[in-house]
Amino acid sequence: LRGKEERNTYRLGLRHNFSMSSIFLGSFTYQTADFSNRTSQLAPPVNFIDIQEPQTSLSGEVQHLFRSRYVDFVSGVGHFNIEGEFKTILDFQPLIIRRPPPLPPIMIPARTISTEEDNDISHTNLYLYSYIKPLENLTFTLGVSGDLLSTDGREVGDNDQVNPKFGVTWNPFPGTTVRGAAFRTLKRTLLTNQ
Repeated sequence: LRGKEERNTYRLGLRHNFSMSSIFLGSFTYQTADFSNRTSQLAPPVNFIDIQEPQTSLSGEVQHLFRSRYVDFVSGVGHFNIEGEFKTILDFQPLIIRRPPPLPPIMIPARTISTEEDNDISHTNLYLYSYIKPLENLTFTLGVSGDLLSTDGREVGDNDQVNPKFGVTWNPFPGTTVRGAAFRTLKRTLLTNQ
């Protein structure tokens, strides 16, 4: 078994401070990835099985941070688009089928069977989180995000969902932090995961 993974990533980031309490962030990424697995030395008549997954991804995300004494807000939107394929190549060696005389043997020539399938993914997400600080050592997190996922090929299919989030951070003593959270999320694909 031989596996290969090659990635190229190009990223551009942007930051602008409107004021000390208002910050704009942007991140734009172009990625290519080539995953392949080859299994050889299989039982005859199979020479090898080659699985290839080339992918190209274009993604962008913008975020706004607002900070104040009692409440902080984080809001943003992102879009991720992956164009990919799933290729399978099956290579067979020639096969000779011997038959009793006087019948001649049958020769099946070597051949290669290949299949290709699109594996495109489009994912848009929006979010708004608030960090409420009623006391200096206590912070509540309230937020919501939404995901719009569209896929084809081998992936699961379309999936749109709303994700609530609630959390609390408490510092009862210097050097001690207690955290708790309940939330729902939709995991991004590996190529666009940050």
